[in-house]
Amino acid sequence: MKLKVILIGLIVIASSTLCSEENSLKNQQEAITQNNLGLEVLQSGNVEKAIEHFEEAIELDGKAAEYHTNLGFCHFRLSNYPVAKKHYLKSIELDNNYFRGYYNLGVLLQRTNDLEGAVENYRKTLKLNPDYSEAVYNLALVSMTLGKKKEAIDGFEKFIKMAGSKYPGPAGDAKKRIQELKQ
Repeated sequence: MKLKVILIGLIVIASSTLCSEENSLKNQQEAITQNNLGLEVLQSGNVEKAIEHFEEAIELDGKAAEYHTNLGFCHFRLSNYPVAKKHYLKSIELDNNYFRGYYNLGVLLQRTNDLEGAVENYRKTLKLNPDYSEAVYNLALVSMTLGKKKEAIDGFEKFIKMAGSKYPGPAGDAKKRIQELKQ
């Protein structure tokens, strides 16, 4: 009799574990859907609606660094920098190899004039993704602002080699800045 009770107990536990895993998978799938909807409406310019989708994605799966970065970006767009920073930091906490969290935090710190913090985060971005040309460009801009001419020139030259054809506008700007820095 005890054996039957133990077996029934184990079956119930196994069954509830499977149901829990199934629900978790459904939540993750719905979170992906909500994140994608958020990206879609964000591209159309509806930041407030995007926030709703990203918040729902986080509620369903709070362990995805990307969702926090996306939500942070929305708050950044609305100039709500403290909330944006909170989400960027959460994204880094969840995945310290997610370069976009560092990059976006760098952009925020650059915008709020914490230039040393921006440099640190752009460098972390490039350590994780050396080919991320936007970080190369922004690091060069910050270096220029900090009066680090050689670093700025090297950065702008690297950016032009990396992404000149992909980003002709910023590449032209980088060439002008190099000329200014060499004077």
